[in-house]
Order: sequence, then structure tokens, then C-alpha cells
Amino acid sequence: MDSISYNGARAQPPSTTSFRYALKTSPQQIQRMSRDDLLTLCLEQYFLLWLVIAIIRNPLAAISTRVIALDLIFSLVEKNVKGKIKAITERSRVYISGDGGAAKRLGIHANTVSKT
Repeated sequence: MDSISYNGARAQPPSTTSFRYALKTSPQQIQRMSRDDLLTLCLEQYFLLWLVIAIIRNPLAAISTRVIALDLIFSLVEKNVKGKIKAITERSRVYISGDGGAAKRLGIHANTVSKT
């Protein structure tokens, strides 16, 4: 794919800060969705996929940082879909290390997190 030249701008998904369907819609629900809702679902899933790929491909971030960033994104999207927060950009407390933190839940040692 690198040998194919592309002169246009890179395609970037629209910036999505709130989600209605991502990570919770079942195949049965998808079959019953209207065209507008299906388009919304596709854009939400596309944005999440694009974001995950961008985080994974970041050459400057440590592996543990990437894992924690992905966990944070997915947990905020789940909270947004469930109605606990209005947007993923809404300010909320996030605990990375310590008891109840993302690092402990993911099995990452506290020293690894403090270095990143």
C-alpha cells in the first residue's frame, strides 16, 4: 500500500464527542435501525476505529500508555452510551494508579505507569 501514491488529504473521521449506539448495539438491533440511525452508528464506530489505530500506531508512546489510553477511551464511550456522562470530553475523575485505578484493573505495575 505504501507504493500507491495519494495526493489528496488523508481522510479523517468527523470529531465525535457523544455516542448513542457504539459498543452496545446488537446485530438484531442493527437490523431494525433506520437509515439515519445506522449512519450514526457507522460514523461512531468509524471514529472509534480511527482513534484506536491512531493510539496504537503512536511511535512516541510506551505500550502501557497506549493500553491505558485505549481503556480510558472505551470506558468513557461506555459511560456516554449508558447516559452517565453527556460527552466523552466531559471532565471526570480518572484514576490511573492506586486502588481502583485503571493500571491495577489492567494488571499493569504502578512503577510502569509512573514512568510513562
